[in-house]
Amino acid sequence: MKLLFYFLSLLFPIIISAQIKVADVGDGWANSVNNSLTMIKAIDSNCWATLNQYCTEIGYWNGTYSTSDGKSIIYISTREVRNGDLENIAAVLVHEALHLLIANRGIQMDANKEEKLCYQYELLFLIKLGAKPMLINHAQKMIEYYSE
Repeated sequence: MKLLFYFLSLLFPIIISAQIKVADVGDGWANSVNNSLTMIKAIDSNCWATLNQYCTEIGYWNGTYSTSDGKSIIYISTREVRNGDLENIAAVLVHEALHLLIANRGIQMDANKEEKLCYQYELLFLIKLGAKPMLINHAQKMIEYYSE
């Protein structure tokens, strides 16, 4: 029975993100992303629904910040994924998923207002998660920055 539970716990992140393809480039990055996806699904069903509806693929890129293609792909900054902070990766995915929703629904808004909205959405998730103060403070600082 313990073996069955262990096996299922290994597969759980894969089952959770079955619709979202996570690029596997080695170094355990895909596992970190899948664990973050599991975290999102467990903490906030609305954030999960947005992510699952609008994101089909998660990849990585060498840019300073994470981003999306504006259609269905989220690119996590290699700097952020190397850090290995699952809460931060989850926050990135939640944040970028809202950008995808806005783009896919054709909602037109000022870039600063959109960024502020995405950080507010991220902050709500981080609070629900009970995330590290550092992550919450960063989101608050960015909301302030994009409010100016």
